[in-house]
This record gives sequence, structure tokens and C-alpha cells, in this order.
Amino acid sequence: MIPEKEKTGLTDSSVNLSFLFSDEFKLNIHYKELYEGYYNYGDLKFLASYYPGHTPGSMVYDFGDFIFTGDFIFSESIGRTDFPYGDEKVMFQSLDKFNKYIKTKEETVLIMPGHMGVCTLKELKRNNIF
Repeated sequence: MIPEKEKTGLTDSSVNLSFLFSDEFKLNIHYKELYEGYYNYGDLKFLASYYPGHTPGSMVYDFGDFIFTGDFIFSESIGRTDFPYGDEKVMFQSLDKFNKYIKTKEETVLIMPGHMGVCTLKELKRNNIF
């Protein structure tokens, strides 16, 4: 599964930036495109929401007790916006949207970023200036 706005990153090394390293990353597999909304796969239920800025298709996945934020937001920082598809202005709009959203969540919810370790929502609020 992949956000529909991120699918070109599977096969285009200029999008996934792997051309900057020794091996270009290209993956030719069958995938299901994700859009904003609720998903229900048996016992697996989650809300997928766009939070662009790091990339145009950055998504956050809310499973209730834990939220996968990917490279959008980390325990003490945010995703970079200086890469070719990043956008600082859009990132701050997404941060505003996320800050409003997390006001509805319990502080014990786990935040699971793409880097820099897991934290609780309470820790995120305390340690992340964004």
C-alpha cells in the first residue's frame, strides 16, 4: 500500500532520491493506492490523512492507540523540506492541521515516526517545538 501521490517514488530514482547514492532504487511490484479516508482490513482499522510538506504525498496513519507519522514529524523535529519535493510553507500548514487533530487524542497515544524513535503524544507535545 502506498499513498497515490507517492507512487512514482517506487520506480523513479529522481523522486526517491536514490540516484544520490551508489544504487538507484526502483521497485516494480503490485500495490494498492491509498487515499485519505478510513480503511478496514479485518482487524486492521486506520485513518489515512495527508500531511504534505516533507513530500507532496506525506501521510499519517492513525490506528487509535498509535499513529504512524513517517517522515512528517519526529519526536523532537519535523521532516526536511529542502529536498526537491519538500515545501516549507505547506509543511507549516500541515503542522497546524496536525496540532488541531491531536487535541482530540489521548496523551498516551504512541507516535511512531520514520526516524528518531517512538514517543507518546505527551512527550511529543513537550519535546517538539513544532
